[in-house]
Amino acid sequence: MLKAIIILLLVIVILSILFYLMPIKIKFKISRVKDDDIIIIRVKTLYGIVNVKFEVPLLDIVFVNNKLGLKYKAKVQSNKTNKLWKKLSKIFTVDDFKNIKKYFHHDPVFFQKMLDYWTNKLTIKDFSFILKYGTNDAAFTALLYGAIWAILGPVLALLSNNLRFSTKNIIITPHFDSEIINIEFSCIIKFKFGDIINTGIMLFRRRIQNRKIRQELKDTLHVS
Repeated sequence: MLKAIIILLLVIVILSILFYLMPIKIKFKISRVKDDDIIIIRVKTLYGIVNVKFEVPLLDIVFVNNKLGLKYKAKVQSNKTNKLWKKLSKIFTVDDFKNIKKYFHHDPVFFQKMLDYWTNKLTIKDFSFILKYGTNDAAFTALLYGAIWAILGPVLALLSNNLRFSTKNIIITPHFDSEIINIEFSCIIKFKFGDIINTGIMLFRRRIQNRKIRQELKDTLHVS
């Protein structure tokens, strides 16, 4: 009986370690050809068992109650069950983004701690950005070429200096005699499931600490 319990505990420990160290790979691909947009997100985890593909063929900027919002329709496909398709529709408003910003704005120290943590954990590889553009104005097209590199150069340098980051293709092609806009962006983001667990633990501990601080402050003011 004791031997069976020990074996069971060992199995649980091994599975827990494997689960904690389980890699998560997210591949993004965003392309725009003329007026056609498509976003493809592929998530691979559980050591290759889970391989899910999200497609967003529609992405629109809309107004909801006079507020700017982002509307998308998406399809979810699992390679494990190719017959399983789900359609999703969602509207993100400015308030959704404000609520996220507000949460961290009140605790900038913790936000910096989280930022530092994920900076050390994230890996971005095969970063690719391919742009073909033209404006029918040769001078303006040339001016845009310099402006694009003026923005893109520092961004790539920032990512290289702060993350485990590698590029695959960076190609900017101006067309001086036609009006065109084709964009293709892709990259692979890797981290471990344990990083999500650690983040959840840090968020929980911070919430407890903040609640304790508010209670101590309340008690101090009450005594005074």
